[in-house]
This record gives sequence, structure tokens and C-alpha cells, in this order.
Amino acid sequence: PGGPVPFAILWAQLRRLKNLGTFGISLTGGEPTLHPDLPRLVRRCRELKFFRTGMITNGFFLKRELIQQLNEAGLQEMQISIDGVKGNETTQKVLDNLRKRLVALRDHAKFNVTVSGVIGACPPEEAEEVVAFATEMGFTPRVLLVHDEHGQSKLSERELQVYERIVKKLPKSWMDFS
Repeated sequence: PGGPVPFAILWAQLRRLKNLGTFGISLTGGEPTLHPDLPRLVRRCRELKFFRTGMITNGFFLKRELIQQLNEAGLQEMQISIDGVKGNETTQKVLDNLRKRLVALRDHAKFNVTVSGVIGACPPEEAEEVVAFATEMGFTPRVLLVHDEHGQSKLSERELQVYERIVKKLPKSWMDFS
């Protein structure tokens, strides 16, 4: 509730994590793109030589300038999950609202981008459309399932059918299992 964690505290925590033998860092939220020192934090992670430095974002604040700053800082991977195509009372994190941001990523990002279609907040066929769009854009496609507070997913027959169709289309590689 007090705003972004100060850079000095995050820097101290990053050094501690590195000293503990941490393999990689994924900056998450809240929303990491709201942190005023995000590119600087990414740069520090790279200076500490974490094997992987990535972030998970909702994508709403991605603009060319920030993407270029993240390139220069050495970001290696970004993950964005998209709940569907059309917004509804449950979510606005949808393809219609993020399309321009994704085009900017395609055109300017030098890091790997994974885009996940999410089954559970919109009609399931919309997740299939998100995954197809991610593939067309050259991103790494993935599918995720909404789960309850106990980590359980309760798919309808229709959702299960769409999930199985999407999984069959996803590329299979060693990175998919790591």
C-alpha cells in the first residue's frame, strides 16, 4: 500500500538471493512495469549474472521506449497472459486491449516473449484465438487455466475440449519442459 519498494531494498534482496545461489529472477507484481526503476533492476540482475532474468507483466504499460530500455538493460524473457479476445465484467486483460502493445513487442523486443491464452475468464475459444495470434506474431505460445484459491481447476467439457485442441498445437521443445 505504500507504493513501489525502494530500489535500495530490492538491490539488497537481489544480492542476498544471488549469494544464496538463486538460479534466475522473475520480476512480478503487482505490476513490475509500474516500478520507476524497472530497467535499472533488470540491469542489476544481469550484472549479478543470474542465469535467467525475466518478468511477468499484464502488458498494459508496454510502450516502445520501455521495451527499448528493457532491451538495453538485458531482459531475457517476458511473460504475458491474456484472458481472451473481448473484455467482459471479469477481465479487461484481453487481446482487443493489448494488440498494439503486442505489436510493439514484436517490432522492438530483443528478448523472448511468451504469450499465454487463459481458459476460464472468457469463452474458451477466445484462448485458442490468443494462442493462434501469439504464434502468428512469433511469440512463444502457451495455455494456462484459471484456478481457485486451492489451486484446483474445474473445467467444463467445452473448456477441456478447447484446452486439448490448444495443447496439440503447441510446439514441443526442451524449453517447454524446463
